[in-house]
Amino acid sequence: EKFTKENAEQTLTNMKVGKNDVVVFYYSGHGFRWSDQTDKYPQLDMRASEYTPLSEKTALPLSSVFTKITSKGGRLNIVLSDCCNSDVGRNQVTSQTFMAGRSFQGAEIEKLKKLFVNSSGNMIITGSSPGEYSWCNANGGFFTLSFIQALKEEIGYMRTEAPTWDHIAQNAVKSTQYKAKSCNGCKPQNPVSSVRVTQK
Repeated sequence: EKFTKENAEQTLTNMKVGKNDVVVFYYSGHGFRWSDQTDKYPQLDMRASEYTPLSEKTALPLSSVFTKITSKGGRLNIVLSDCCNSDVGRNQVTSQTFMAGRSFQGAEIEKLKKLFVNSSGNMIITGSSPGEYSWCNANGGFFTLSFIQALKEEIGYMRTEAPTWDHIAQNAVKSTQYKAKSCNGCKPQNPVSSVRVTQK
């Protein structure tokens, strides 16, 4: 019952962010877009029950989350959503997924520092383009799995190139597209991203 747009916005508003802080926002759940929506990023469905009517009071635009977080002045801001971005069939006025735990060994601390300590800027990425579904299987959402996989590859000991958020986003997009293409019955899924991060 505490899962509401109002509570989420209040949390974002009250969040204290220092100049050197890293802020990560992640949403996995139902998402959609209004029929008359021009913003390419989805609405996050903030209803705790399917019986609650869908309206502007229960829909949180991912773009507004991004704007609110980046306005706090943190050094590095990463906003992620793994949800559908398909037309909900109504104008603005009027499958269960889960995170699959994975054990991982072999992260290189210097690469993690380069990504999280020596980086500044903003990144927003969502799992599907306007009009598309965000697919999943028994292991979780295709985008979430692809993003985690891309991050792990970037910070692994085997990788010789310097890690970048651009590269992580590009690989997450490609991997998500591949998973959807290889899925029987799935339609194309193309994540949307904007990465403006600089590194020392």
